[in-house]
Parts: sequence; C-alpha cells; structure tokens
Amino acid sequence: MFLKRLATLLVVITLGVVVLGPRERATAWSPGPARYGTGVTENVPVTMADGTVLRADVNFPTNSDGSPAAGAFPVILTQTPYGKTVGSYSNGVGGVNRYLVSRGYLHVVADVRGTGGSEGSFGLFDPVQAQDGATLVRWAATLPHSNGKVGLLGLSYLGINQLFTAAAVGPGSPLKAIFPIVAANDAYRDTAFMGGLTNSEFGPAYLAATAFGNTVNPLIEHRGDPAALAGTLPGHVTGVASFQAASLVDIVTGGENAYDEAYWQERNPGRLLDRIVGNDISVFLVGGWRDLFQRGAPLNYSGLQNAAAGRPAWAPMSLDQPVSGRYQLLMGPWYHNNAGAGIDLNRLELAWFDHWLKGEATGIADTATPFHAYDMGTKQWVGTTRYPFEGAAPTTFYLGDGGTLTARAPTAAAGADPIAFTPISNPCRASTDQWGGGGTAAFPGSE
Repeated sequence: MFLKRLATLLVVITLGVVVLGPRERATAWSPGPARYGTGVTENVPVTMADGTVLRADVNFPTNSDGSPAAGAFPVILTQTPYGKTVGSYSNGVGGVNRYLVSRGYLHVVADVRGTGGSEGSFGLFDPVQAQDGATLVRWAATLPHSNGKVGLLGLSYLGINQLFTAAAVGPGSPLKAIFPIVAANDAYRDTAFMGGLTNSEFGPAYLAATAFGNTVNPLIEHRGDPAALAGTLPGHVTGVASFQAASLVDIVTGGENAYDEAYWQERNPGRLLDRIVGNDISVFLVGGWRDLFQRGAPLNYSGLQNAAAGRPAWAPMSLDQPVSGRYQLLMGPWYHNNAGAGIDLNRLELAWFDHWLKGEATGIADTATPFHAYDMGTKQWVGTTRYPFEGAAPTTFYLGDGGTLTARAPTAAAGADPIAFTPISNPCRASTDQWGGGGTAAFPGSE
C-alpha cells in the first residue's frame, strides 16, 4: 500500500473507540448510557410538492412509562427504497436506530417515492427524490420535540441519497450533518458498469429484487389499511414496468442507458459535492476496500476536501492543500454487506451527530488526518490527509504475451495476444465477492 504510518496521529479509529492524542485527552468524550426508551408513530403521511404522499415512521424517545419524553431533540432522517418495516441492517442504518433514540434523538425512517408505503413510481435516484429529501428535511425539523436540526443516516442507496438531499436543501437548511455509509461517487462506473461491462449485481439481480420489494412491501406497510394500499400499489406496479423492466431491456439491447450520457450523469452524486460544501453540511463517510464503491468513497472524500479548499472537486488533492475535519472518511477492509464490521458505528454516529446537532465537544472533528484508512498490507489503521495517497504514482499496464499484464508496451506490430472472453470461471474469487457484496466471501478460495 502507499500509506505510511504517521507518528503523530491526532485521531485513530479502531474497534469503535475514538482514541485521542495527548493534546485532546483533556476533552475526552464518552457516549454515556441509554436514557430513554423508544416509541413509534407509524406511516405518518408527508405530502410532496407535486401532491405525492410519502409515509414515514417517527421513532421518538420515551419515558419509563412509555410517554413521549419532553425535549428538544435533533432529528435523524433515513430514506429507504427497501421498505421501512423490512429494510433494517445490523447497525441500525436501514431501520430505526434505537441506540441514537435512547440517547436523545428522533429517528424518522421514510419510504422513498414509489417504495414501501409511499405513493408514486420508483426510479433509480430519480431527480425528484432529491427534492423529496429536501421536503422531508424541512418537515422533520418541525416535528414535536425537535430542536430544529437534522442529520441523515444510511447505507448504500440510503447513503447515496444523502448526498443528493444534502445538495438539494440549499444554504441555511435545518440539515447540518450526514453519515453516508458505502456510497457511490459515480453511479455509472461504481455500480452499473464497472470496468465498462454490465454489473450483474446491479443488472438482473438488483432490478429483480427491487421489483419484488416494490410490489410486496406495500402489502406489509399497509396491512389492515386497504384504502392506503389501493392508493399506493398501482403506482408501484407502474414503476416496475417503467423502471426495472424497461431499464433491463434498454441496457441489454445497447440503448441510451447503456452509456454514460444524460441519464447516468444526472444520477452522479460526485457532481454535487461542491453544493454540499456550499450548503455548510458536514460529512462523515464510511467505505470499504472490497466494497462495490471502493473507487467512489475516496473520490467523495477528495471531492469534498477540494471543494472546501476552493479547488475543483474532481481534481486530485494537492500536496500542500489544507484539510478539514468537517469531511472525513473511514475506509476499512469491508465488503458492501459488512461495512463497519469490528467497528462500533453507533458510537461514531453518536459522536458525529452530538457534535454537529447538539453542539457537544466530542472531539470527532478535531483531527489533522481526516482520512482514516485500514492498510490492507500491514493490517493497521493509519491516518492521512490526501487522496491519491502520498507516494502513489499512476501506472499503465498492457496486455502481454500469454494473457499477462506488463508495464512495457507491446513491441510486436500485431500487438498482444488476443484473449477470448468467457463468463465461465471459478466464482470463488475476490472480484465475485466484491460485486456480490461479500455474500460469497465465506466459501474456500474466495479470498
């Protein structure tokens, strides 16, 4: 790896503990015990600008007798396309995060337009979803017992839509901080067409799974409410035909969506990083070296740091540019489905949101090395500032004789030996684990 261990780390993140250097020990922070229970108001309707009704579960702190706790609590908003009742993850980044609620937060989990209990038709990061997110932020800030400040939390799609929402809210918004976990920078290259080939994880598998969920989840979300189901299900069925089925046919047949043109560029969160910085929103990213978005997470980090320094977001970071603790990345040895394994993400989320939404001195933003990276070679956490890493140099490889890779350009007039592509190969390999989200990593030979 190109990382070198820094002798004077200010912040090292390991096993979920924020370990402070000597300069910061005087203000060491502890999360404290749970103080509240969790109550919920389900399927609260929220009307969007075009009249579409989205539905959200509002989870709130309760007293020992189950009554809502008095307070002024910050609000955490999660927007999921996988059904707010069934779309939970182990770290509470898909469903309700009771760890945060029990420590004085409201947690709103909303179904994205055209999914779960929400009306409308679903499309992959349709631009209207960003406007929906901005509307949900403003609505959440006015909830009873809210202190008027909002943060965003979620993984994968639930992390990517944070970036779109944060760009759409505009300056002076109630949204102050976000925590995207395994989020893409360029949906075309990071998700659908890695290496220029259709990604089977995104293609048939993802489209089929979301089509199934968008038709089944309304039955779960609206159990016992036939009127709401009747107003929701037709739009979902329409979405399956207009997005999942149409997208699969278009991509396989080489239609417009098979190329990085207007459709995908409009769904590229990397182009919005300067707006997020301009809207004064702090960002803590979590990524994985074995994740689908291993390319995207560092680019999001460098783009945010560049924008904060007044540089083009898409450019490589310069050697001497200043960095800010407002934009951080925790990059671990993770696949998509186990992001944060071995780390207490709840503690990090609490430290981040307590700092930006409650004004507490948690110390999490006081770092001179906001890129916290796991060195896969030495198996140690290290801190750095730049991406690309110091010492990294671009290298071009060529296809050599016998199907080998070489740093030397071919000398023969006919070029290198041709290789016949075949999809038949041993599936137990690292690339399969990566595009499969880590689902096959347990099988022998997959590492």
